[in-house]
Amino acid sequence: MRTLLFFYAFVVSTFFAILQPSIFPYFHLIGYAPFFAFLSVKYPQIFAIFAALATGVIIDLFTITSFGFNALCYTLAFLLLYPQKKFFADKIISLSLYTMLFSTTISIIRYIFCPVFSMPIFLSIYSIITDVILMPIVDGIYGVIFIFIPIKLIEKIKA
Repeated sequence: MRTLLFFYAFVVSTFFAILQPSIFPYFHLIGYAPFFAFLSVKYPQIFAIFAALATGVIIDLFTITSFGFNALCYTLAFLLLYPQKKFFADKIISLSLYTMLFSTTISIIRYIFCPVFSMPIFLSIYSIITDVILMPIVDGIYGVIFIFIPIKLIEKIKA
């Protein structure tokens, strides 16, 4: 059943990560943030880190950023936040908060590494509020609605 839940979370996150920029171009959501929270709680660290690296490569294939940028950001965020999983239970609200933490961390890491990859950085109070506060909240809500509640329902049905 873990495999089914993994693929469900992966497919939904991939769907959002790839289609979100074309549907909502002004939202800077981290489509894989709920997937990372799910991985942290359910899987061992080495598997989860490689999954984070793979999702970063997938996003790099579909974006115009330098290849490796998202893979680096996702992997670094995962290395920083995986040890914090002990503070987050396998509950919907905890996973939502963990998703918000992943989203905020990835956004901050992106701002830090933009100059390293010679990418322009547009810092303003508006971009900081949206990327570091508002969009992580939306990521948490999207994770609850489309990933965590369905996963809990699948677990209850299979139990």
